Amino acid sequence: MKKTKQKQKQIKKHTENQEEEITEQQHNIHTYLYKFRFLNREHIQTLLNHKSRTYVIDWLNDLTKRKYLKRYYTEKMKLAGLPAIYSLWLKGRKYLKKLRDKEGHKEFKLSQLNRVYREHTTSMAFKIKCMSVAEIYLSLMRLTKNSNANLNFFTKVDLKGMKYLIRPEPDAYFAIEEKDKNIKRYFLDLVDIYLPQDDLEARIRRYINYFKKDYWQDNTGHPFPEIIMIVSNNSLKTSLNNFIAERLDEELVGMNFYLSTRQEIKQQGINRQVLHKVE
Repeated sequence: MKKTKQKQKQIKKHTENQEEEITEQQHNIHTYLYKFRFLNREHIQTLLNHKSRTYVIDWLNDLTKRKYLKRYYTEKMKLAGLPAIYSLWLKGRKYLKKLRDKEGHKEFKLSQLNRVYREHTTSMAFKIKCMSVAEIYLSLMRLTKNSNANLNFFTKVDLKGMKYLIRPEPDAYFAIEEKDKNIKRYFLDLVDIYLPQDDLEARIRRYINYFKKDYWQDNTGHPFPEIIMIVSNNSLKTSLNNFIAERLDEELVGMNFYLSTRQEIKQQGINRQVLHKVE
């Protein structure tokens, strides 16, 4: 009887260890979902730089089954032939929190891990916005690879808690270092489709005040980043261009705005051809 109980205990422990096992690629999936919040299967496969669709699906199915990830796949998505969307879920949060608390991975901020409890309540528009940031990152990766440049890319999640940064934080901040060591820095805002015009104009004024007060320049020692704003349509791009142009003056030398639409970015990726400078 005693041996039977001991054997059952060993079996239970072995099962628990199997339950907690995370492969290197599954770990990478966690870190990407922490950074971007929502990704579909195609994004994840590209980020992992993995050729096998089958392997990626197996890893995602395993993590979803074990409640490390949450899967979003509606009948409408299925009929449209769209891939499933994923976010971190309860055990995924626990896994990253353990890395933070016991292995010193402070890049996983507790405030951002706690949002995992609410991820499933976000709108589809928000999920699409998060995935758009990932698509821009992937586009920049291709661009910098082709030009032998180096890319440093930080999402809103990465920027949380950063001192002297405009609030609310941009959707991303990135820097591109060219072969000649010249570095260009950018703030990226993806304008919400239903954001009122007044709120959008207030965001522009906030950027202008932030530039004038030299918070960034004084505390980082770097030139002020160029601002990229991606809007939903050409009509809004035109009105926003006019609003910004009216406010650019000699006091704002060194402050540059670039505008584009989501459609342009989706079709061509992010590059100088689709970024229209406000002048």
